Amino acid sequence: MERRTVREPRTGRCRIHINNGGRGPWCSFDYTSRHDPSVETVKVLIGEIADEETTRWFPDVRQGIALGWQRLHDHYGINLTGVVITIAKVYSHPIDTTSRGCELYGSLFIEGFGRDESSCVLPDGGPSSDS
Repeated sequence: MERRTVREPRTGRCRIHINNGGRGPWCSFDYTSRHDPSVETVKVLIGEIADEETTRWFPDVRQGIALGWQRLHDHYGINLTGVVITIAKVYSHPIDTTSRGCELYGSLFIEGFGRDESSCVLPDGGPSSDS
């Protein structure tokens, strides 16, 4: 099991483009990430000044991040640890944004984040095994 955490704080926007040959789910969100050694896996927080749209879709994004973390762990052998993600703003579309879509985007976001070696570093400087 390869352990990874955040290399340095980052602020960005998750704006994944999925070409599925037609209309599909849509979701986008602004986030910040930082390292916190007291967090065992990934902690997902809502921003301090969350508007109605963000409050509405945040639980689905958070659930997607949890599912994506599990997929990183189970399928890619990556244990993303010590990470705090704050969702500052969720953007939605009146028709194309759904709970399932926000969950999908949250999952794809954290999977890409955890697999991106420019974003993450091994906390102990090398691979380790979780037993």
